[in-house]
Amino acid sequence: MNAQENEPQTVIINVYEFPTMFQSRVFVTQPDGNLKTFDLKKIDYKSMEDAIQNNNALIQTEINLWKKSGFEIDGFSNSAMGNARVTTIILSQKE
Repeated sequence: MNAQENEPQTVIINVYEFPTMFQSRVFVTQPDGNLKTFDLKKIDYKSMEDAIQNNNALIQTEINLWKKSGFEIDGFSNSAMGNARVTTIILSQKE
């Protein structure tokens, strides 16, 4: 545990966005290893703009929460997994 205490604290945010038949979800791995999850609004053609705005606001709120706690974005990636889009955001806090 001592080696980990000297390392920067890290948060990993994974956003899984699926077509309407699956539930899109955000997984946040906190520095202590605990996992926090929340659902995103399903996106369909009729409500696309509202759903995207809602989902972006939820993700932005999560990022801002960590930034206010002294974390900075180290990097991010975006990839496709079948019909899903996966976005990973890594934040760290140097001590």
